[in-house]
Amino acid sequence: MLRRLIPLFILLLPLAEIACFILVGRRIGLFPTLSLVVFSAIVGIVLMRVQGFGVLMRLRQAGQDGRAPGKEMLHAWACGAAHKVRSYSSSARILALI
Repeated sequence: MLRRLIPLFILLLPLAEIACFILVGRRIGLFPTLSLVVFSAIVGIVLMRVQGFGVLMRLRQAGQDGRAPGKEMLHAWACGAAHKVRSYSSSARILALI
């Protein structure tokens, strides 16, 4: 049942994003909305870069300690996945994940 819902969720996410853009755009206007989108993208890029270097440091440390870097790999995957599906409406959830 859950496997059937995942593609539906993937298809509905962009529609929800477009609806969010329209609602925010109507409320505050076109240029402030576009400014927020650009600002959100810049903040996301900076956070992903900082988090990426942090994960690399933890991976290196785990290798030097002789332990399997499972937790670090999961964190790297979660941050990468969050960046790929990062959207205007989900930026707060991604910040909470980090």
